[in-house]
Order: sequence, then structure tokens, then C-alpha cells
Amino acid sequence: ASYCEEPGRPEPDELTAVQEYAPIVALGLESIRRQCELARSYEAIVLALTSALDSRDEYTGAHSSETAALAGRVAARLGLSEAELETLGRVAVLHDIGKLGIPTELLGKTGPLTPQEWEVMRRHPVIGERILARVPFLEQVAKAVRHEHERWDGMGYPDGLAAERIPLASRIVFVCDGYHAMTSDRPYRAAMDPARACAELRENAGSQFDPAVVEALLEELGDPDPGPHLTGQVVHAQARGHALEAIAEQPGATDLFVFRRTGPDTWNHIDGMGRGAGWAGNVEVRSGDEPH
Repeated sequence: ASYCEEPGRPEPDELTAVQEYAPIVALGLESIRRQCELARSYEAIVLALTSALDSRDEYTGAHSSETAALAGRVAARLGLSEAELETLGRVAVLHDIGKLGIPTELLGKTGPLTPQEWEVMRRHPVIGERILARVPFLEQVAKAVRHEHERWDGMGYPDGLAAERIPLASRIVFVCDGYHAMTSDRPYRAAMDPARACAELRENAGSQFDPAVVEALLEELGDPDPGPHLTGQVVHAQARGHALEAIAEQPGATDLFVFRRTGPDTWNHIDGMGRGAGWAGNVEVRSGDEPH
């Protein structure tokens, strides 16, 4: 029935309209109910995964939750939206979930890992992606988890992505993950002093880490001075952008792809302009005579 200022009996055409629209309203309410149930189910899945990781490796579980809290504050400084913050929180909590597939003896080893053991350990981002990609609402989270160990300079793993081709959530978690790991006690070393950890972040901004994320984290930690090295890295990144523009201008190109050699016939994309700024992948050049 319609809402009226005065109570009264509905007219026949009003009753007809109610009967026609009632099934549509019912379907809408049922859809909302199902969506709420799915959301609760998905959150239960995230909780189950994090609990499994915590029971497997107590340090990793606590490390992930504390990294998530720090990453959320840094992301807020960078102006991420509510939806982006929600995704980031899940990435931060689940970024080490792939360690469920790593042998226990490696996770708890008290000494440094051998090169062969590092190869095994480096598989955990890909394992994490495979675990999370099976959950319908975690596709974006899975992608960011895969790329959480990519470096700003393109020398990370597993895909060698560089700069802004790395998902922003991955870049934020990578920096916060690094800071928390450096300032935590581990079986094979004592915690680093926070001031020294901040100096390490500055030193590696622009190579290992996104300079803008490092700056936001230092501000969050009460260390707003980025220092000459960090400022220099930002200037260097800007200068590289201008250099790429100059190269592209010579032949009148709007798309520029920059590669580095990763094997005898393989080149990995590391930078570019236009479509080259967003593309990522490898190319094979059979001739050894190709310098670029």
C-alpha cells in the first residue's frame, strides 16, 4: 500500500500495482540477503587462511597483521579510496599466505638460506596467488600478492615488473613489510634499530622501493625529512622520464618500449611511454646482433 497522510483503503489500481511490483522487490531483497551471506563467507575464508598461516609460523602470522596495520596508515596518507584501502588490507594480511606451501624447515631455519633454499622460498608469491585466485572475490588481492616482491627497478620477482606497472597495493605492502621485517627479531638475527631501518629505506628508495611510498612511511613514522638520497632518487626518476620523452620525440613516436636482456635471446620489458608504460612481458630476439 502507498503511504498517505490520512489512513484509508487502497484503490484497486494501487493493489494491482503492488501485486505487479511485489515479486521484483522480493527478488531484490533476496539478492541483498545472498550478497550479505557471501560477504560473511568470504571474510570467514580470509580469517581461516590467516589462522592457518599463524598456526604454521607464529612470526609470519603476527608479522602480517602488524604489516597490515602500518600499510593501512601509509595508504591513507597516499589518499587511497575506501575500496582500495579494503583491498590493501587483505593484501597486507595475506601477502605471505604462499608460505603455506614452503617446507617448515625453511621457515624456521636459524641460519642463512642457501641459494637453492632461496629459490624455493621465492616461490611463495606465486603459491599465494594460486591459493587466493580460487576465491571469487580475491582476484585483485591474488594479483597484488603475486607482485609483492617486485622491485621498483624491475629486478624483483617473480615477473620482473618495474615502477608503476607493479600494483600500488603491492608497492605499499613491500615497503611496510620490509620495515617491519628489519625491526623485528628473527631466529638468525636481532632486530635493527628503527633509525637504521629508516636509513635503509631511504638508501633503497628508487631502486628497491617506490620513493613516494617510502616518503609516506617515513612521515607516518615521524621522520618527515626524506633526506638527500631519497630526494635525489625522485629527481632521477623525473629525469629518466624526460629522457624517454626526448628519445621518443626523435622518430615522432608516441609509444616507447624499453627492455633489458635477461638471457641470450630474451629481453624483459622494464620501462616505456604511452602503451609502453603499461605493457609488461618478455620478447625473444633470435639474432645476437640486436643491441636494442
